[in-house]
Amino acid sequence: MLKIQMLRIVKMLFVSGLIICILIGGAGCKKAQPTDGDADDDEFSPVSGTTISEEAAKELNDKIQIIAYFVSEDGTKLNGEVRYMELEEAKQSTENIASAIVNELLKGPSEGFTGKKVIPDGTKLLAPVTINGSLAVVNLSSEFIEGSTGIKKDVEMSIYSLVNSVTEIKELDRVKILIDGKEQASFKGILEMNMPFKRNKSLISVNQVAAKDTAADVESEDDDDVLLE
Repeated sequence: MLKIQMLRIVKMLFVSGLIICILIGGAGCKKAQPTDGDADDDEFSPVSGTTISEEAAKELNDKIQIIAYFVSEDGTKLNGEVRYMELEEAKQSTENIASAIVNELLKGPSEGFTGKKVIPDGTKLLAPVTINGSLAVVNLSSEFIEGSTGIKKDVEMSIYSLVNSVTEIKELDRVKILIDGKEQASFKGILEMNMPFKRNKSLISVNQVAAKDTAADVESEDDDDVLLE
């Protein structure tokens, strides 16, 4: 009798052990599949599905965003395109940031961007932008005026694509434009240039309102700069 009970106990232990082995083996039989991170440690996969390399991510981390405004296809609004500049260069001075913005603007929009350049080709920034309080002074070459169509709307947009781009810098709200280092009385008799130009939020596309503005600002902004008849 005792022998039979012992056999039953051994049999139960054997069956229990077999079940445990099957469970452990089933859980461990699948080979672990590598995750995207295991497959390639130098890539990040954002939720959007866009994959950028670690090197590219680090490069962007060492830059700051700036915005250059270009004219919409219908010529009525300004669309802002994000560009980047080196963080170390930006840290040196606000003048560096302002100068970088103007130079990016003069390059024109990127391929595929929904905006067009209205500042005439050949226009150059002749000296680094200077800043006095909330005023920026931009010294451009004569092509800025000479290459213009002379059409009132084109003149206005060329002025404010520059002014609104530079005044993306929080501390700035007005821009004085010099041509070949000299103050001009007017832009081909169309727009007075002997006074600084104030940021004109009403020209910014509502869909691309910058961080320093609000939709209400853009829709309610009054233009107090003078168009000559």
